[in-house]
Amino acid sequence: TRVGITTNMGVNEPVTEETRAERRTALLDTGCDKFLSALGIEVVRHCAQRSLVMFKNSGKSYRMKTPEIKQLAQHIKDSTSLKVKKHTKVKIGIELEFVAPVINTKKFNTAMKNLVGEDRYKPIMRYNKNDGDKWVLGKDISVKPTGNQRGTGMAGFELTSPIIDLSSKKDIEELHNVCDLLANVFCAEVNSTCGTHVHMSFPVTSASDEMCKHFAKCYRRNEEDVFDKVVPYRRRADHARYSMSVNENYIWHRYQKVNFNNVAKNSKQMHLEFRQLDGTIDFDKIMAWTKLQKLFVELALESWDGKNNKEKCSCCVTDIYNVICSKEFDDNSVENLMKMSGMIA
Repeated sequence: TRVGITTNMGVNEPVTEETRAERRTALLDTGCDKFLSALGIEVVRHCAQRSLVMFKNSGKSYRMKTPEIKQLAQHIKDSTSLKVKKHTKVKIGIELEFVAPVINTKKFNTAMKNLVGEDRYKPIMRYNKNDGDKWVLGKDISVKPTGNQRGTGMAGFELTSPIIDLSSKKDIEELHNVCDLLANVFCAEVNSTCGTHVHMSFPVTSASDEMCKHFAKCYRRNEEDVFDKVVPYRRRADHARYSMSVNENYIWHRYQKVNFNNVAKNSKQMHLEFRQLDGTIDFDKIMAWTKLQKLFVELALESWDGKNNKEKCSCCVTDIYNVICSKEFDDNSVENLMKMSGMIA
């Protein structure tokens, strides 16, 4: 602390621990740190408008609005964590859209075959529906280089995954390694033409039209306060051409935030495609979004009366603060959801 510097306020006094404590109390409630610790968050510098927070699991520090820190702490204090009675067995499939230098294709193909095996990787270089047993590299005419990417030998690609079991450490680790290869071998990039689609399959009593409409209503109820908060502006509301808001009156349009066209009517398995996430090859971001959609699925199932084929109660996640406070998420996912929602910068 600088001492003895004369200002129009007089001579600056040394800042003692007592003074720091007084300032801290003035900015944040006394119990704030205790509640934030439940999420692995520590406030390391207190300021009136923006404070510095650190995540204990990663050691990374971010700036965060002080009023939002108070709001988050209050949510934890009020025990607003979501409670899910049972965990649904969920399998996923990922579609990754990106642009990359065409010249790196051969090198990426070799790296993929070494990673997953020749029998589990198929570079077809055209649009194709994945049967769920291989990694498939294809092209999508809607994905194009933009801005400085034009004229650099880049082209639009789509890499689709085989069926991934969310409870399998081996499957999740493989997805992580593939994301690393995209970044470091293929030199992949994303832009506004790219999207990340998560297919989610889970058991149900009967995948009826009524149940599909229930899921559509549930997503619509949470769209503005939850899902729109963790994607860029261009993926919110009806701003994205291939990811429009869910129309509760006509849910069979493919290019909505939730695509129901893969649902086999009255089957024992529900297959949804979540299309709202922006283009990314960031594994942590993909997993945070996937866990958010899995939580949505479980809450929507809990609010559905399978025996009588009707809605039991409304499924409402409330807001992004409730999600972050939920015990369904580990420290790493909490950090990524906060980053995605712009709560930390």
